[in-house]
Amino acid sequence: MKTLHVIDEILIETTNYLQEIWDLTTQNSELTNNLAQCQENLKSTLETLKKREESLREKQAYIENLEKIKADLESQLLQSQNLCSDLRSQLLEKEASLNQIRKENKNLSNEIAVLQNKIEQAENRIQELNSKNLELESLLHETQENLKNARFEIENLQQSLPPEQLNNDETNE
Repeated sequence: MKTLHVIDEILIETTNYLQEIWDLTTQNSELTNNLAQCQENLKSTLETLKKREESLREKQAYIENLEKIKADLESQLLQSQNLCSDLRSQLLEKEASLNQIRKENKNLSNEIAVLQNKIEQAENRIQELNSKNLELESLLHETQENLKNARFEIENLQQSLPPEQLNNDETNE
């Protein structure tokens, strides 16, 4: 009986071990399933990470391109600012030159006004002289007419005088 009892205990112990083995097998199966699920999740996560990494590379390349464009634009802005500065300097020079030309034009306008005044005075003087010249020409013409008439009268008088008196008059002259 004792043997039966030992066999019973061995059977109970074996059953317990079998139960433990079964439990461990079940746990192992669950762990295997969990491991497989974890591996699938890891694969999916890895794929997602690869896609993100590729996306990040593209974004990084895009950012680097934008930074290059920004640097180019900053360079162009600096060049434009320098050009604007040069143009401002040229504009100031042109304005100074224009102011000088305006000043010279004003001086020339004043000189022209003075010269026009002198020309007007000279024209008035010429008109006065022309008027006096006409008067003198008229007086000269009148004098010439008077001389002509006087000669004509002298000739008429000489012709009307006797020849002896003519000689006498010539001697008196």
